[in-house]
Amino acid sequence: MSGSRNMIYGFTDPRTRELRYVGRSSTGMLEPRAHIYNARRGRRGCPYCYNMLRAIFARGLEPVIEVIETLLDDATDDLLNEREEWWIALGRAWGCRLTNLTDGGGGISGYVFTAEQRAKLSASQQKRLAEPEAREKNRAVQRVAQARPDVRSKKSAALRETWSSMERRAKQSAEQCAAWSSHELRARHSVLLREKWASPELRAKQSATAHKVKSTAEARAKNRAVQRKTWASQEIRAKQRATMREVMSTPAMRAKLRAAWARPEMHAKMSAAAYASWTRRRAKEVLATQQGPM
Repeated sequence: MSGSRNMIYGFTDPRTRELRYVGRSSTGMLEPRAHIYNARRGRRGCPYCYNMLRAIFARGLEPVIEVIETLLDDATDDLLNEREEWWIALGRAWGCRLTNLTDGGGGISGYVFTAEQRAKLSASQQKRLAEPEAREKNRAVQRVAQARPDVRSKKSAALRETWSSMERRAKQSAEQCAAWSSHELRARHSVLLREKWASPELRAKQSATAHKVKSTAEARAKNRAVQRKTWASQEIRAKQRATMREVMSTPAMRAKLRAAWARPEMHAKMSAAAYASWTRRRAKEVLATQQGPM
């Protein structure tokens, strides 16, 4: 049984030999070592456990990984969760200052942070990312992770599975509608977008990216196919028309449009766009006439 990958483990403080964390693993020692690796590199996870590990690192020490219980290779997740809960309860009964956020049986996914805890974690994250070096390091890590084919395929599969549920899509739509019904949120978002797009560097970068994406015939064809499929839905077209009517019915939007069309450069820009669109459409008609039926 010593070679089993299913086990209950714990982190022990090397100074006091006190049990400080209890966890479950179905990958042997990979799980506890991953916690140590992430905590050492400042990554997010179980905040209390990682803070405890970092306090040990700061004194030049290493936490002790204790294998509390090993289970058979065919042990189920339910059994692992049950044993984890039992050992956490026993550790707390013994008076151990465990850093587990929950009673076990599912990680921290079921833990509900208090408003004070969320504010504290948010302030800590903002303070860390306020440093340019930390932001650049975080971006570099994200680029490397997102460039891995296995990560991208896994993320894509997870998104497809999530959005294939009509209930999930309806819930997301309702949440978005409720959120954007707030005038304060729309005003705050508008200010943020203006500040963001006021940067010439960002506009140039975005423009270069868009041109690069649309530079291939395959990308343009794919985009046209997606647009046709989207707008072929009568429901989407009706919803878009209703949204536009609601937006255009507000006095603020009508005043904004009048101010925009009062600018000569807007007239010139729209006229040039309309002429370019007509020229392309006329060229296609002429080409089709010259070629004749296929």
